[in-house]
Amino acid sequence: MLNEDTVVLEIEVTRETAGELKALVAEHLWEPDEGLHMILGAGVGALTAESVREPRTEQENIIRLSQLLTRAEGRLAGVRFDLSEAKEALKRWELSNGAIRELTVSLEQMIRHQNQEIDELKSRLKQRDEEIERLRAQLGEELADERSNACFKSTLFRRRWIAL
Repeated sequence: MLNEDTVVLEIEVTRETAGELKALVAEHLWEPDEGLHMILGAGVGALTAESVREPRTEQENIIRLSQLLTRAEGRLAGVRFDLSEAKEALKRWELSNGAIRELTVSLEQMIRHQNQEIDELKSRLKQRDEEIERLRAQLGEELADERSNACFKSTLFRRRWIAL
């Protein structure tokens, strides 16, 4: 349970650093939370102790150099993480940029195809309109001929009727 003096600390590390931390915790048979507390505390203690005293002997120089190496590895792990994040961001950008380009090309092709279909449909519609006009004219001629024939037949019928 958390109290006033406890703070939750969340950090992001590379998979490699996480693997090293897990291996170190397992090596010492610590519980995961306990192990991370130990490692963090040891690191803080080591950095504090280093800043307090200057090396005096060759052995202390070696220890100091190993501590500097440890600190450099820590910074390297941070840089690796930042680089990993940058690579992922770049990869996502490249994928989205490529997807946008592909989508643009695809949409342009679709628009060209639809424009062709529209032009074809307009042409068919024009042909149908011309056909309708031709049929209307033909029908008008046939109706006129029929009326003329009907009038002629009616007149002929009347004349025969009268002649009888």
